[in-house]
This record gives sequence, structure tokens and C-alpha cells, in this order.
Amino acid sequence: MERKKIGFIERGDIAVTGAYALNAKYIIHTVRPIWVDGKHEEFETLESCYAKL
Repeated sequence: MERKKIGFIERGDIAVTGAYALNAKYIIHTVRPIWVDGKHEEFETLESCYAKL
């Protein structure tokens, strides 16, 4: 339910929601890059996910 409220997340972006019954405060949703050959900004996209945490 919470994930639906977020809507579309671009590759390399993140969204944070509550964790509800899980033993955590938050859930961090990320969209990883689709690996092609390492020459299509895959590293930069993945790095962007971590940088936004």
C-alpha cells in the first residue's frame, strides 16, 4: 500500500517509507540500473542510489 503512494521512481533515485511491522524504522526503495556492459552509466546510476541515502 505504501509503495503505491510513492508512484514511479526513476533509476538511481530512492524513496523512503515506514517499516510498519518489520524490525526497522524505514524501508528504502531504490531502482537499480539495468546492466548492459558498464558503458551505459550503470556505475553512475548505482552510485546515485547510495549517495541519496
